[in-house]
Amino acid sequence: MLTRRLAALVDAGMLERRAYSTRPPRSDYVLTARGRDFRGVLIALLAFGDRHFAVEGGGGARVVDTRTGERVEPMLVDRRTGEPLIEPNYTIVRGRPGAATPSATDRSARRSGLLTADPMDPIDPTFAREESRA
Repeated sequence: MLTRRLAALVDAGMLERRAYSTRPPRSDYVLTARGRDFRGVLIALLAFGDRHFAVEGGGGARVVDTRTGERVEPMLVDRRTGEPLIEPNYTIVRGRPGAATPSATDRSARRSGLLTADPMDPIDPTFAREESRA
């Protein structure tokens, strides 16, 4: 089972298998850049689970400061400003990578009624639902 899981992580580009001995043949697994980028996601999931699903008395994984051993409370921040990514100052909007504003096509589709929500509105269940124009 472990071999299958490690192979899946290698196939997904999260880990890289590296040989460290030829006699006997031995390999270890190291994080790739993709795997290192996933660390923030993993820490956020750990914090969420600890906050909402932890059993009394602990026992689950938690993030600690290696210098003090104290438990830390992870928080997402904007790398550029250092500000916490919390409402009402930050929200999630639809967009293509690198696109700062809605494209002319998005604005045209909204005016014609093909989009039911503004592309810069926070994501909601009605967003980008195409309406039948029969």
